[in-house]
Amino acid sequence: MSTPNEPADPIAKGVIPTAFQNLSDLLVWKQRVIVKNDFGEETCEWQSPEPLKNPFSLLAQLGARDVSCSIRRIIHR
Repeated sequence: MSTPNEPADPIAKGVIPTAFQNLSDLLVWKQRVIVKNDFGEETCEWQSPEPLKNPFSLLAQLGARDVSCSIRRIIHR
């Protein structure tokens, strides 16, 4: 089964190589995912993350009770 994602380098082994790979992954917008096929073989691919949702539409979904509870928590800190 092939996927439209770009192939990525395999997951690094060891502390120092893993640290370098994680640091470089932070600078890339796409996410590294591990894909298993039916035979149990694993491959790494770059996958685009889900698009960000509009924060204003998310705020519109909140009810008055949700907003007042959040404000109370902020005040009582």
